[in-house]
Amino acid sequence: MTKQYKLWKLPEILIIHLKRFKAGDTRRKDDSNVKIDSTISVRNFLHDKAESILGSSACRNSNYQIYAVSNHMGGTGGGHYTASCKGVDGKWRYFNDSSVSEMSSSQVQSSDAYVLFYEKSA
Repeated sequence: MTKQYKLWKLPEILIIHLKRFKAGDTRRKDDSNVKIDSTISVRNFLHDKAESILGSSACRNSNYQIYAVSNHMGGTGGGHYTASCKGVDGKWRYFNDSSVSEMSSSQVQSSDAYVLFYEKSA
């Protein structure tokens, strides 16, 4: 069986929830590193008839820029959430409870990445 999703209309904000937990004899977290692209195109995920229904201009801009990542540290029995967000000044910041610190864009790549937030490029 294959499950496939196709988009009819592109959202302004695209949220990608990563499957980070594996089932089996025991449920466990997948700690593999996540390669996060700063820019993605979802053109290949558009339904074949989306352009004819929505018009080519609605489908033409299918590029997105990452602006935030929700991270989960810990396992299936508990853990801690943090966030990495790009500010309007273009700098990345790491939010951990009551502390905020600057971070480099390369530090966004993490085995803790759980939810990715993208905004449509202009």
